[in-house]
Amino acid sequence: MSDDEAVDAVHRLPHEMYERLGSVTGGGLRFNIVSDAHKNTSSSSSGGDDINPVVETSVQPRANQISSSTTNSSEEYQCIEYTRDGSLFASIVTSSSSAMCENDEDESGGQTTSKTNKTSKTNVVLFDGETNAEVTKISEQFVQGASCVAFSNTGKFLSIYRKGANHAGGTKEKNLSVWEIPSKENDEPKKVFECFQKTFVKQEWPYLQFSKDDKVCARCVTNEIQFYDAEKFEEEKEEEETSSLARYRIPGVALARLSMSETKPTVGVFVPESKGIPGSVRIYEVPDVKKEKGVSEPNAVARKSFFRISEVDLKWSPDGSALLVCGYCEVDASNKNYYGESSLHFLKADGSLDCKVDLSKEGPVHDAQWSPTSENFAVCYGFMPAKCTIFDAKKCVATYELGAGPHNTIRWNPFGRFIMLAGFGNLPGDVKFYHRLFDGKFKLMGSCRAACSVTAEWSPCGRRLLTSTVAPRLNVDNGFKIWRYNGELLAHVEREKLYEAAWRPRKEGAYPSLGISKNSKRVEGGSASGSVNAIPEKPAAFVPPHLRNKSGGSSTSGMGSRSNSGGNFSLATVSAEEARAGKVKAAVDNIAKKQQQSQQKRVIPGAEPVVNETAAQKKNRKKAEARRAKKLAEEMEAKNKV
Repeated sequence: MSDDEAVDAVHRLPHEMYERLGSVTGGGLRFNIVSDAHKNTSSSSSGGDDINPVVETSVQPRANQISSSTTNSSEEYQCIEYTRDGSLFASIVTSSSSAMCENDEDESGGQTTSKTNKTSKTNVVLFDGETNAEVTKISEQFVQGASCVAFSNTGKFLSIYRKGANHAGGTKEKNLSVWEIPSKENDEPKKVFECFQKTFVKQEWPYLQFSKDDKVCARCVTNEIQFYDAEKFEEEKEEEETSSLARYRIPGVALARLSMSETKPTVGVFVPESKGIPGSVRIYEVPDVKKEKGVSEPNAVARKSFFRISEVDLKWSPDGSALLVCGYCEVDASNKNYYGESSLHFLKADGSLDCKVDLSKEGPVHDAQWSPTSENFAVCYGFMPAKCTIFDAKKCVATYELGAGPHNTIRWNPFGRFIMLAGFGNLPGDVKFYHRLFDGKFKLMGSCRAACSVTAEWSPCGRRLLTSTVAPRLNVDNGFKIWRYNGELLAHVEREKLYEAAWRPRKEGAYPSLGISKNSKRVEGGSASGSVNAIPEKPAAFVPPHLRNKSGGSSTSGMGSRSNSGGNFSLATVSAEEARAGKVKAAVDNIAKKQQQSQQKRVIPGAEPVVNETAAQKKNRKKAEARRAKKLAEEMEAKNKV
């Protein structure tokens, strides 16, 4: 596929993104259209015979922007939450207004004094994703103090959490509510459910989880999990027995995550370690909320127990067939890591397989991400330079190594064709792009450096990457960059104060799954020959004369490069063998060899080795020996008759 064909494929639905700006930059929300074109220009050096592709990308503001200030009031947008198809978005809007009022005359001077009264109110406003027009709002008497919002999977319900709820004196204010979004115009949202949420952790939000079709809603409370029929929501009564709900009694449950399976949804549960009893992650089937009511103690479909894990991150595959468990402990028993230790476990939803993911390098697990196809998952792990390995989701076996480097972040594109490795946070921001081939191999497409980046997100078409530097994580050099799938810089926009930047979601199937263009070139350092957005090369860092022409002393080679060539600027050196990508053949052979050696007790020349057998293996062996003996006896009897 050529670049022009790729542009035509996504031209029917342009890329859109939004920004949430600070008051210094004008405040409010800014919506942009990202348009790109691929043009062929002739090279003057060869008389116009050579054709060079040139990428031109522009970021233009959309019409119908949302302003943040009026004559007597100013509005602050705390967050933006889109539905999955991008047709609607919600924002928490805090309006501050000031009014001048005159007091009575002063007795001494006879002059009047004026006073400014400031008032603020909070509303949750819903906007149309296409026109940015206000659709409806939820008044402040219901959402005063709102801090987080979240849409359900189909966009039918909106969850709102309000902070600052006071439950002193035995009264518990219901600060978590669910609103049904009207399907018709001029209709107002309807509150269908509310309850009290005592604690709030951003990583565990939303606390009310919906199934993929929005028919079931699950909530994790003390020692149990409650399941609601989303079509018949009822208010939770704290002091009365809620016999109309389906409730799973699970003592000590701390976290629950609902899978997105379309056929048979399941829920993953974490129970921490307590009084010498190991912690465990369990998988339960979701009950039929229309038939099953009351409290029950279900049987786990799958279960994995472990010690020295205090917190977990449960990551379901997109189709709900498997679960990755990232476990963390604050104390490292080996005293090798100041920040504790981590591990990764794998469980099948049907209970057919549960194991610890075999990682070939010692160190923490930095990131683990599922492919959108649910066929593979990628893990970034180990002490720096960290390794990245692709695993097969059917058997949890390593299939491909992407090499080692200063990386701690993994991002798949929406179609699972491309994968990005990056090093953000305390790492310099080196980014690598790989293309997944049909035979399971991964080909390096290019690399770049997105310095000081905080977030990274693929576009809905899967061919653009958005990296941003936002506040309050970093209060300087705010802005965002848009990269091509091969590491070529397409656009760089700087802002005085930027709080958020992200793509507008699109409906599934809106964009086709496109691979690499025919005339695509490998890019190193974020610039390509002929690109109008090429990064100018910075002067190389000064190297003392006595260090020149030595290993690691050159400013353009080695791990200590400060130039804009996209090299790995990290104190952790990477050998050529570690950085090389390839299939995991040697690792598989070594694991099989170790297992074979561990099974054998001793080897006597001329005798069969003694092998450790499980009860099932021993039973099967005895059955096979009995069958052979019976067959031999029948043959001997037949010979005697003859």
